[in-house]
Amino acid sequence: GGVGLIIAGSCTVSRTLECGVHTNRPTVHDPSVLPRLNELAESIHHYRSKIALSLSIGLGRLKRADSLMIQPVSASVSSCFFNPKVMTRELTIEEIEGLVKAFEQAAWICKLAEIDAIEIHGYGGYLLDQFNTALWNKRTDKYGGDLDGRLTLTKEIINAIKRGAGNDYPII
Repeated sequence: GGVGLIIAGSCTVSRTLECGVHTNRPTVHDPSVLPRLNELAESIHHYRSKIALSLSIGLGRLKRADSLMIQPVSASVSSCFFNPKVMTRELTIEEIEGLVKAFEQAAWICKLAEIDAIEIHGYGGYLLDQFNTALWNKRTDKYGGDLDGRLTLTKEIINAIKRGAGNDYPII
């Protein structure tokens, strides 16, 4: 009769690659976070519930202008949601590859910490959604174009999670 699954709020996967994320958000970026994540998992498992972490690549064009220290990024150049006068810059291929690698590392950390599943945070206009949506994604490389191209980053993230945590690790 208890809670079956708790999905913890959005955590970013990179602290070194800013990519427009809130600096005060929890970040699953290196093994130093293992003890705290494991404590969270053990506490929830004590009550026979499961825990999933929602992992994100960041805000992109949703970054608030009052927290701008660097130019926000997005799939393509576009105006920021909260301050349309501020324009994003397009992520480079190398930066995108870095985010994919960060997801792999975060998945490995989650598995070691006994987190039961990962939810990919890819909705609501956040950075991953900016890649998936034609409205914001005007890229002409493999990360843009038709729907299949725009979903390339999402597919790469799924594969990175499997590399980091194993093929049978639950992904939401």
